[in-house]
Amino acid sequence: MSTNIDQLLSDYPSKNWNANILSSNRSISFNTVSSHSFIRWNPIAVSSNAAIKATDVDANPVYPWDMGGLCNNQEIGFDFLLRYVIDRPNGRHRYWSRISANNSVGLDAFRTYKNKPWDFIAASSNTNMTSNAVLVEWPDKQWDIKALSSNRGITQDDIFKKRLEFHIPNLSTNPSLPTRYVVDNIDLDWNWVALSANPGTELIDVLDHSRLPWDINGLSINDNLTWDYVMTNRSANWNWYEVLAKKYVSLKNVDTDRDVIPLSNDAIVDALSLNPNVSRDWIDDNHKKINWDRMSGNTFGIQN
Repeated sequence: MSTNIDQLLSDYPSKNWNANILSSNRSISFNTVSSHSFIRWNPIAVSSNAAIKATDVDANPVYPWDMGGLCNNQEIGFDFLLRYVIDRPNGRHRYWSRISANNSVGLDAFRTYKNKPWDFIAASSNTNMTSNAVLVEWPDKQWDIKALSSNRGITQDDIFKKRLEFHIPNLSTNPSLPTRYVVDNIDLDWNWVALSANPGTELIDVLDHSRLPWDINGLSINDNLTWDYVMTNRSANWNWYEVLAKKYVSLKNVDTDRDVIPLSNDAIVDALSLNPNVSRDWIDDNHKKINWDRMSGNTFGIQN
């Protein structure tokens, strides 16, 4: 039997679901919200959830949509925001920081509506921003170099050519950052927890540069590892709650290597509650021990 939040909400309505976490879960749909009224859904989180589309908002005008939340929604385009939020009373200036930072708002919107009160400090987090936009199109604007340094819209070429005065601790979080640049500039003020957790850091980077001071807590967060790598380095001080929630960990892995995992059986169930690979049979067998807060955030590998 396949596993999804909708079915679990129907079958286990009395569990201690976390409404705020559920409201942000990318695997829900608006039908989930409307079908399970016993959950005290958070309208701000629902409105911000990228699983919610503009068509949902149009089709459900009675729902208490939050304007600020919609402006944060990465799947709500600028044309919709212009119609639904900006042109409404009190909407002209109140939400521009959120709109400017929204990744669904492309550079064409900034160019076409150049007289709008764009917030370029907030826009520094918008992944559509490029070094050319900063240096050529809007060089006179006030930018946030820390946010730009973290922005995945900055390319590897930008980084290698040092087109901006990057803030190194924030650059450590940027998925565009090549490990080769780190190696070539090893004396910079790198944040090794962030580098180790960086989704752009692949297992091959860790293996090829094993002498770098990788941080085990950061690696525990990284989705690009493998169970074999964790087992090979089993003596490391892993954050097992993070590791056991990863998509590279299967229930078979946990069963086979149970003796290696330094957690109680109850703690393992707690950690696995967020793992997208848990089966419906496993949930039914362990429903009394499951951490339903963590289960509330489980997308089961599905993102709308």
